[in-house]
Amino acid sequence: MTTLTRTQWVILAALTASVMLVCICLVIGLVFLPGSTGPQSTDVALETTNAALVATKLPPRLTATPQPTAIQKSTSGSPPTWTPLPAIAPSAQSSSTKFTNDNWGLALTGANSYKGASVLVYGKIFLDPQVSSDNIAFQMYTNSDATSGNTIVVGPSTLRVKQGDYVRVEGKIYDMFEGTNAFGATLSVPRIAATKVDIVSREQVVAPATKTIAITKAINQSGLVITLERVELANQETRFYVKVENQSTEKASVYTFDAALLQGTKQLKTKMIFDSGYPDLPSDMLPGVEAETVLVFDAVQPSGSLKFIWDGPRLQNYSLNFKPYQWDVSLK
Repeated sequence: MTTLTRTQWVILAALTASVMLVCICLVIGLVFLPGSTGPQSTDVALETTNAALVATKLPPRLTATPQPTAIQKSTSGSPPTWTPLPAIAPSAQSSSTKFTNDNWGLALTGANSYKGASVLVYGKIFLDPQVSSDNIAFQMYTNSDATSGNTIVVGPSTLRVKQGDYVRVEGKIYDMFEGTNAFGATLSVPRIAATKVDIVSREQVVAPATKTIAITKAINQSGLVITLERVELANQETRFYVKVENQSTEKASVYTFDAALLQGTKQLKTKMIFDSGYPDLPSDMLPGVEAETVLVFDAVQPSGSLKFIWDGPRLQNYSLNFKPYQWDVSLK
């Protein structure tokens, strides 16, 4: 059997490593190069128009267009100046149609038929806004669940909004914007030229209150005080606004999942609402700490009475006995 010299072994090892490197490069190319059949990255917002494209394809400046109402004042207190989108010729149906969230479905499928029509819609910004020197463009969901109804809003670059904000938008339909998503598919999205944008609460967008009951009733057990401030009924949900104060010398444990709502023979548990903007209660509430939050349940019948029971809040001194915190709420 032939014995390889040290030099031959080194050459053989180098050749083997080169072959392996070539094979790895070929595999990577087949899997990840455009047009390959290998794994592709996913995008949960499949209907999302490419945000950068929204900014780069904004129409050019047209200084002759009258300035619309300022959206937000500058830090000096004087209204900012900005260049709006170029004026457009209103469509035949624009003067007779006023858009709100209730009929926004018409714009989602054919905004070009309603160019110049007035708009007052609520929505939730779901991507980081894109800002140019003159404008800001952001995308928001406009359907009642704040998870669909993609719409583009263009306003002045001085506007301060961010992803996750709930907003109220006034303006006019500009056009049906066409762009591409992460997969290269062409999408059509209505675009609004905004004259006013206000940041609003989640409730105003997702579930406006149909009835509000002021309570302001505090229950104190050994210095752990919980106040039920008010109850709001909406068609989609029921909200309990509470304040928790640890006036004791011990740590407190207060968890919202311990709460329950009773109406007649029906029992409801708290709902997990992600990205609601509601503050969380500290997991271990130190002495002297105060915190407020909102507990959300499914919708209830708007008549009769409710029983709100919170069995679980206590101090971390287990020699103390705590009863469930309980409130009776009349819906009359």
